[in-house]
Amino acid sequence: MTFYGLYVILLIEARKVVFLFYKKIGKGDSMSSENKKIKKESVKKEKKDKKNDISFFDRLKNFCLGVKQETKRVHWTTGKDIVRYSVATFIFVLFFSLFFYLIDVLFALVHSLVG
Repeated sequence: MTFYGLYVILLIEARKVVFLFYKKIGKGDSMSSENKKIKKESVKKEKKDKKNDISFFDRLKNFCLGVKQETKRVHWTTGKDIVRYSVATFIFVLFFSLFFYLIDVLFALVHSLVG
């Protein structure tokens, strides 16, 4: 027997071991494809039936209640904080606009002296 033949036999045995391992832990292919299709269809029907059991208005009511609960969890900023952040932003913009204006004037002065 050649090396290739031994290699093929080893691969076949390894696949058997892996298949048995997965079957033992419950991940094996224990159902046929027809049974899987039937199971998927029944699960889809159950989900559809559950969805249809709840009326549109009940779902709308549940949605609105969920929105109300989420708005209670939101941390709303106070008016004092908004004023504080607005002033800080204005000072930040003013500082950097002056900074870049002075940089521009300095470069213009250097350019006029050199050129």
